[in-house]
Amino acid sequence: MKAKVIVPVLLLIISVFAGNWILGSIASKKLDERLTKLPDHIKVEYSELKVNPLWSSITLKKISYTNPNSGYTIQSEVLRVKMKYKEALEIFKNGKLESLSKLDLDFDHFKLSNNKEMYLLGEDMIINFDGYLSQKDLKALQHKFPDENQNLSINLQNAEVSKVQLEDGRMNGALNKLTTIKSAELNMALRPKAKRLDFERINIDAGDLMFDADVNMDYQGEGIEGFSAKMVDLRYNTQLTDGVEWGEEGEAKFTLQEFDSSFDGILNYDEDGELKGAPEKAKFSLKLKDLGMQFEGSEKQKMEAQLSMLGLKSQDLFVTELTIQADIKDGRCEIKNTNLNLSVFEASLDAALILDENKVEGSDIEQMQMRISSINPKLNEAVSNLANTFGFKIPRDGDDILLEVRGSLSKPQVKGIHY
Repeated sequence: MKAKVIVPVLLLIISVFAGNWILGSIASKKLDERLTKLPDHIKVEYSELKVNPLWSSITLKKISYTNPNSGYTIQSEVLRVKMKYKEALEIFKNGKLESLSKLDLDFDHFKLSNNKEMYLLGEDMIINFDGYLSQKDLKALQHKFPDENQNLSINLQNAEVSKVQLEDGRMNGALNKLTTIKSAELNMALRPKAKRLDFERINIDAGDLMFDADVNMDYQGEGIEGFSAKMVDLRYNTQLTDGVEWGEEGEAKFTLQEFDSSFDGILNYDEDGELKGAPEKAKFSLKLKDLGMQFEGSEKQKMEAQLSMLGLKSQDLFVTELTIQADIKDGRCEIKNTNLNLSVFEASLDAALILDENKVEGSDIEQMQMRISSINPKLNEAVSNLANTFGFKIPRDGDDILLEVRGSLSKPQVKGIHY
């Protein structure tokens, strides 16, 4: 009895795989013919092509494709392509694709370059698209997004990135921390009917630099040209555990050993895409260690001249540690555990602000106290001399400078000086 059941099942399985092999061979030949007849300006090369109709997948080995518009070339030892059978069949029959609803690309040992200059070299990259895009949708993107929901995810593993060179070269040195990426992940969802764009996950692990975020955005506008944020619900955390350098020759150079920052809040924008006052609610923290500034050329002369009035030199601006914590809720901002430590003084700040809905600078200061302690004797003397020159007395608590502030951020008033 069992044999009567097993034999037909085995025959069915063999038939399916045999049919899949036969259809795959036919489809591979047809697709190969299509690719060899592409226009001369579109360059696609590969060593082997296989089609698996059962899984709607195409595998290409040692593939190289050059975009005729940008000149960028992507190469991969193996590229696996998966898409809906109906859409794959349309390519085989007609040599073109009118619409796309599902596409998975899996690259093994890939390289992105332009004119033989390497931009990205990686072990593995997976791109997944799920949605609906027609040729008409693509042509109209500048003015109108598609009506259907679109989902895109990119996963990158063990990649080397060429050194980033910005037009403004000040930050180029710091960006070099991103040249080695252990992993990177992006998940994006576009919801056109709700006018919502969600970056459900942004994660970069570059060894010494970690970044993790998610962004939920309500937007205004119908297409790329009129696109701007209306509301952004943002959460991020970034950490730097090894030093970076940045700056330009002849001006100023900066070094930073450690950096840790996080934000969790909601930002609102007006019709022009401008930020509406302070965030609706937010928590922000920042901590950095060993921030150094080295000025050169004319910048050094200017800075040294200004600092000499306080009996300081540029190396005295070395920041041992800076910490900031701010919490915004119900129109009120509390700033606590905020400290600045330099070799010539230490400062702490505690404050509470009543926020202005329209502009931050119009916010009222409910209370603010800044204490400056461990003051370098030369700096202490220079500050006292300046105060005497301008005819006011610096408020103090023993050897510390104590500033108690009221009023607004645009017109702050210091106790003992203004009232």
